[in-house]
Amino acid sequence: MRTTLLRSLPIVARALGDKLGVDVRIGGNQAYTDGKMIVLPSLPEDSDTCEILARGYIDHESGHIRFTDMTVAGATPVEHSLTSVIEDVRIEGLMEAHYPGCRTNLAKLVDRLVEDGSISSPQENSHPANILLRYVWVEGSYRFRNRPVLEPVAKEATKVLEQTFPRGAAVRIRALIGKIPSLESTAESLALAKRILKSLEEPEEPEIEEPGEPGEPGEPEESEESGEPEEPGESGEPGEPGESEEPGESEEPGESEEPGESEEPGEPEESEESEESEESEESSEPEESSEPEEPGEPEEPEEPGEPGEPEEPEEPGESGEPGEPGESEEPDEKVKAAKRVADATEDDLPKGVSEVTAQNLEQSVEKEVTANNRGITIAGYGGAPKISSTPDIAKVRQVSAGIRAKLAGLVQATRLERRRLCRVGRLDTRRLPRIFTGDPRIFRGKERVVKHDTAVSILLDRSGSMSGGIGMAVESVLAVTIALAGIPKTEVEVSAFPGGTPQEVYRLKRFGARTNPAEFGINAEGGTPMTEALWLVASRLVYRPETRKLCFVVTDGEPNDMDGTKSIIEKMERSGIECIGIGIGSPGIYSLFPSAVYINRVEDLASTLFALLRKRLATKAAA
Repeated sequence: MRTTLLRSLPIVARALGDKLGVDVRIGGNQAYTDGKMIVLPSLPEDSDTCEILARGYIDHESGHIRFTDMTVAGATPVEHSLTSVIEDVRIEGLMEAHYPGCRTNLAKLVDRLVEDGSISSPQENSHPANILLRYVWVEGSYRFRNRPVLEPVAKEATKVLEQTFPRGAAVRIRALIGKIPSLESTAESLALAKRILKSLEEPEEPEIEEPGEPGEPGEPEESEESGEPEEPGESGEPGEPGESEEPGESEEPGESEEPGESEEPGEPEESEESEESEESEESSEPEESSEPEEPGEPEEPEEPGEPGEPEEPEEPGESGEPGEPGESEEPDEKVKAAKRVADATEDDLPKGVSEVTAQNLEQSVEKEVTANNRGITIAGYGGAPKISSTPDIAKVRQVSAGIRAKLAGLVQATRLERRRLCRVGRLDTRRLPRIFTGDPRIFRGKERVVKHDTAVSILLDRSGSMSGGIGMAVESVLAVTIALAGIPKTEVEVSAFPGGTPQEVYRLKRFGARTNPAEFGINAEGGTPMTEALWLVASRLVYRPETRKLCFVVTDGEPNDMDGTKSIIEKMERSGIECIGIGIGSPGIYSLFPSAVYINRVEDLASTLFALLRKRLATKAAA
């Protein structure tokens, strides 16, 4: 288990959300997003699998929160889902462009999902809409997001797509997917989804598949000029009279009506008299086959002007033209499959990458969380607290003025330069007699007292047991907060727990913000979820740039989770965060914090906080 906070998975997840500008909550047993914040299940401190899934999920969902317009939706389930699939590819590209670290997280996520089979090519017997959506995501991610692990999946998905839909539709879909990198909004993603679905309704054009086929009227020269090696042998090679009379081969020159170009030497009469050629065909057919008649030959008299037509009935079947029984069955099935896409229900559609990742994360957390590797819940900042009573501002300012004057003198003292004797520097003639005693320190020097910049987080317990003294406690904390605002290189934040729910904390002042006394008018209610609140404070302090990091906890009772509270305090201390507990009428504070102060009355809170701050600010940071 990781003993420090810097690499603890819950802390990493929170920090990642802060970096991306998204509120990340950690607690419960589900992973989801409501379009404004991301919720993760209670995470183990140390799990490689959970970390890959959590990082990828946060990056992916942050992209939707930042770049997807949630008000844009398709009119049908398949239209809405296809838009979401296109958005998945689009927003990941934007996240990678704005935050280069997302590229690694998202690539590892896809690798993991492919490895465990969560991402795979569609099955041939799947619903056509399922096949279409899987193909669009796999092909888009492989082509535009540079996911090499998807190459075999994309090839198989392309194969299934071509087996399911008409060839023209498959070509059009692939061409439309190429427009994803140029999309700039969710509305454009929806428009592209509509175009892809519309392309499935477009009729197929048979002539696209037929150009250059021999035996068609008006194209005899193309078939002769194509230079196929079989035609010369079949139509006029010496010593093979049977092959020269092959129907559909030797008669093409007669169709071209250009004997000077198409006739070969030794056969001038056959090209001039079509009747004789027909007789020669009839006489030669018995020699080529033991059957007296071919099944398709009775159709020859229907087209007397085109003696080369007997073999043409095979060509329409090959090109898929209607009217040929048996040959049009497969194209008809593909056309039906294309039409079924529009009628797909939600049950026919595949799960999106968000849903797949969330499900895998929930399952992984359930496996990883054990008695020795417990799940961690980190409180999130709730909304504005319900104001019960406004603090006495005049009284608060009077107290804070006295504290500020004392703290200002303290800071001034720590910044003064102290003179000292040394071996080098400016000669101090009054110290020359030291030479006779062997002391070389006869020079004057200056020593600058070390002063550290400091981040201070004050966490106030507002549980129901504080109802009798919550007003005085709030005023004391507010007075100290206002006083610290005048200390250079000192940043302060103030929070109160619990918030609206046990998993929430009220933020009364944030780092770098001005103090607003009106936001401190809170009441007392609820339990004492100190563990969750301390995890939140730790996630805020551990990545702060200040050298000194102090956490003051003001409480009057024991936390709901004693073991969990002790564990997080130990981790904070090992990570360089000094934790100081102030117990109001609660001697048990000494068993929780390595540094603690016990006071009998809430009225003594202001002076106690000042004394602790003076001591901490005047000394060097703990090594």
